[in-house]
Amino acid sequence: MLASWSFRMSPKPATERGPHYSNCPVDATAYVAGCTAGVVAVRNQFYQREKMLNQPQAMWFELGLDARPETSLKMQLYENVRNARELRALLMGGQLQCCLIKPQLIVAPLQVAVAANKALSSSRKRTTKGPFTEILFNLSPSTNISQSLVKFGIEDGSDSVLVAALRGPGFEDADEAFARVQGCAVHISQLAGLSDVAAIRKTYKIGDVEHQSVALLDSVVSRIASKE
Repeated sequence: MLASWSFRMSPKPATERGPHYSNCPVDATAYVAGCTAGVVAVRNQFYQREKMLNQPQAMWFELGLDARPETSLKMQLYENVRNARELRALLMGGQLQCCLIKPQLIVAPLQVAVAANKALSSSRKRTTKGPFTEILFNLSPSTNISQSLVKFGIEDGSDSVLVAALRGPGFEDADEAFARVQGCAVHISQLAGLSDVAAIRKTYKIGDVEHQSVALLDSVVSRIASKE
């Protein structure tokens, strides 16, 4: 089960270069489950996939979710966003089916994927009213719903946003969310330049000792997976 998985004490790869990304298909639950059997091997395989991507990648990041095989998670990063207030109003009015995430608190797309997979898992009872608020709640280490949504959701004045939408049966309006954003769609790898390491460490309570010995993505994903 996701809640029992943790690999906080796994060492960083010797050649780690900071946040890692991959546009190869990565199964979130398989990644999590695999870490139980072989943390270093599976994690390094994820890193190796990124190194092997020599050709230009798509602007977005999309991967399947094991909790619901027919559903995938699509993410697109935007900068110079001009209508954050409008997007938030549409979202709260139920006119957008997506998550509008602060990119400053995201290390890598896999962080959101694990939260999404957990949100769709049939083995756990949903804490919030819908799958997208559940993803935001799962991203947060807090058990306070309101605080979690405020912490990871964008603000009216935000000029960057990571849009995450589900595609599959029951989520036919996924692409509508991306079409509504008035901003510059940038390559998902640009997330590394927006991630605020200090804010991420503070949010997930990652101390100096852990940060020096464990990859930041490992620490964050471990907390998401083990959150009750």
